[in-house]
Amino acid sequence: MCAAEGHLELRKAVRYSLDLPVTFRWPAPSGQDHLGVGFTRDISSAALFVLSEQCPPRDAYVSCEVMLARPTAQRYCQLFASGRVLRIELNSLRRVFGFALLSDVVMLDSELLEARSQALGVDLKACKSA
Repeated sequence: MCAAEGHLELRKAVRYSLDLPVTFRWPAPSGQDHLGVGFTRDISSAALFVLSEQCPPRDAYVSCEVMLARPTAQRYCQLFASGRVLRIELNSLRRVFGFALLSDVVMLDSELLEARSQALGVDLKACKSA
């Protein structure tokens, strides 16, 4: 219980305050995907909070790509996360400005490449460097 705020902390993972660019998509009833852009407010191994004016509805299944800067290179490393929207938050003008996503999949681009390699039985890293 957090005495200062008077509530029980239910999170099981440590959150990191990170302001990183993110793109995301979720399916529309028409079959076409909705696309959005924003910035992360915080990230954990189980969830992330995205600040954006384009927010998916609560319970939508969303796929996100977060861009992580590499300190020694001019390229980015991507973090992929997918999961359900837990909640939408409004700003003081009662306008949507962010959403919390509970992730069921979180992978770095290198982990995704390895997982795809294993699923296909092909060394995609060798193909990528060739």
